[in-house]
Amino acid sequence: MTLDPREVVPVAPEFFVSDVGAAIRFYTDKLGFRLVR
Repeated sequence: MTLDPREVVPVAPEFFVSDVGAAIRFYTDKLGFRLVR
C-alpha cells in the first residue's frame, strides 16, 4: 500500500497537536480504528 501525498499531508499536522489524547480519540471515532497492543 503506497501512501498518496495528498492523503498524508492533511493528516500529518494532527499527529503533532498538543492534545495527543484528543487526536487519538478523534481518529479512533472517525475511522473506527481499534488500537492493537
